[in-house]
Amino acid sequence: MSETTTNNAAMNNIPTSNAAISGTIDLATTPESAPREERSRITTWDTIKLPNAEHFHFVLPTFAGDYSGAASVLFDLGGTIIFHDPAGCTSNFVGYDEPRSYAHASRVFTSGLDDMQALFGKDEMLISAACKTQGRVRGDFVALVGSPNPMILGTDFKALARELEQKIDVPVIAFPTTGTRTYEHGAMLAYKQLATHIIFPRADALHANGSLPDTASEQRKRTVNLLGAIPLDVNQYHSIDVIKQGIEARGWKLGACWCMGSTLDDLAQSVYASCNIVLSYSALPLARLMKQRYGIPYVWAQCSGKQSFDQFMDVLTQHYEQNTLAALQPLCEEQSACMDHAQQSSSLKVLIIADQVVAHSMRCSFRSDFGITSCDSATFFSTDAEGMQKHDIGHICEKDAIDIVSSHRYDVIVGDGLLRPYCNKDAHFIEVPHLAVSGRLSWSKTQCPYGDSFSQEVSRVLEGSSRGRSK
Repeated sequence: MSETTTNNAAMNNIPTSNAAISGTIDLATTPESAPREERSRITTWDTIKLPNAEHFHFVLPTFAGDYSGAASVLFDLGGTIIFHDPAGCTSNFVGYDEPRSYAHASRVFTSGLDDMQALFGKDEMLISAACKTQGRVRGDFVALVGSPNPMILGTDFKALARELEQKIDVPVIAFPTTGTRTYEHGAMLAYKQLATHIIFPRADALHANGSLPDTASEQRKRTVNLLGAIPLDVNQYHSIDVIKQGIEARGWKLGACWCMGSTLDDLAQSVYASCNIVLSYSALPLARLMKQRYGIPYVWAQCSGKQSFDQFMDVLTQHYEQNTLAALQPLCEEQSACMDHAQQSSSLKVLIIADQVVAHSMRCSFRSDFGITSCDSATFFSTDAEGMQKHDIGHICEKDAIDIVSSHRYDVIVGDGLLRPYCNKDAHFIEVPHLAVSGRLSWSKTQCPYGDSFSQEVSRVLEGSSRGRSK
């Protein structure tokens, strides 16, 4: 079992080369004699003559895979994470999808699956190596994460987990990810497996032993959890700090953050919080599971901007003081109604390309803080019907995204910085990094989609553009 370092990081996140794909490519439409700015705005889609070409990536890197989503959820929790692969997916996660791997000690390993293991199915070698690794690093649990190779081989991860759990003294969780789906599917699986196999049993045990405070105790009053916090959606710890400071400034406490900066015990105590705030699409099933099992209401985060954040926390406080949190609606309809009846002060049309829940939070800020009511969202990833509005779009492909941002349908576009070169020149572009899209290219970027940071950035872009045009 070998621990992955940046030296052996596989270049799996590099966009597919046009030359590597059979087909006809007409380079005459992008002559070298054309001005540089004009060439940069000519998309590769205009030059490719391939059937179903929209399924390829020519502009954006390949998106984070489901194995990265699962591993990202588990990264901060002190477990031993073992990728069952030849090391490529492990390297892809550590080197491109997980910024915390360079700033913190991690327990991420690869099984080093080789040809002989693949051909003869020698699963006992994985079991033996996993036992030795766990004996050395002493993780609080062991996670077996799948990749395309064991998918092709038909590896039974649940059976491997049961066998391994009999040989070690910590829980073993199996994640049969395949690398053929995007990150949110792996994250959803990780949240569910983590909750049902480790957190809920631990919480019930702590409660039975009297180690957890009663639901009505002072310690648990005005406490909220953040669900769905992983770098692939919310960027760095700075984003969580902004939300935490905003929550505490408004008289509430942060119980636990699933899953950045919290321990397994923190997550176990989170089942007695007053409310769950969902930060990303992948945590919606977890929120519904906690509501079903522990009666904790959940709401989609509306933590972007100042006025929007204030209104959001005011609604939570009002429900809490009236003891009606159980009636709280996921989209916080009281705040939505206020925004719907607010006077429109801007005719700008906005498009947000991000995770659906993150986009929802930013949309609330545009409406409350800037009076912009025409605000649509789009995402490369999955969507939930609960939060879809009339003109929202889910599961767009690269071609759709470039067609939309290069058109003149929107005055303001919010999205990952890799989309900036393809926006129409008259649109205001506001960069909010989405690490599941741009990966390591955005690790050093600090733009935050939450709190005053977001509204200040929007104001800076809009005011700067207005001054430039007035000149």
